[in-house]
Amino acid sequence: DCLAANHIFARTVSLFNHFSLMNDEGKERKGMRRILTSLIHCFIILTAFYTLYYLSYTVFTFYLFIWTADNNYLYLWIIAILLVILKKPFAAYSITAGNIAGVIIGQCLGDYIHAIRSAKITDTMSAEMIHHLSNHHGAFIWLLVVLLSIAAGILLQIRYAKKQGSSMVNVPKSL
Repeated sequence: DCLAANHIFARTVSLFNHFSLMNDEGKERKGMRRILTSLIHCFIILTAFYTLYYLSYTVFTFYLFIWTADNNYLYLWIIAILLVILKKPFAAYSITAGNIAGVIIGQCLGDYIHAIRSAKITDTMSAEMIHHLSNHHGAFIWLLVVLLSIAAGILLQIRYAKKQGSSMVNVPKSL
């Protein structure tokens, strides 16, 4: 009986160690998958920022494209990468998409507003008024679009987290 009890105990410990190692391997694989996914997200985001940066100096040599590239997009790409590291990919992608949309909308809408306001300039106006009417509002529009996209990304991230949390509640726990 004593020998049989020792054998059963040894088998139980062996099985426990086996399942424990499998669990650690599963966690390790899951961790590696998260790291790989984060690296892919970072690569996509950095590629989008670099592509816009490159195109700003080669193809789209307009005011706002050059200004944002010269100012490194106010380092929004760092914030996007940090959000990926903090496991907030929706917010990171919304900053990236907001930056691209903001530059395009800011340039186009800024040019349109600039053209309308420049048409109002006359020879009899003061230098201050001429300067006021000749400003390009593209940077302001770009920043506004980026801020709106950040807010949208945060809301999407919160909604996704709630959805993930509620789906986790419905999953039955196994013994």
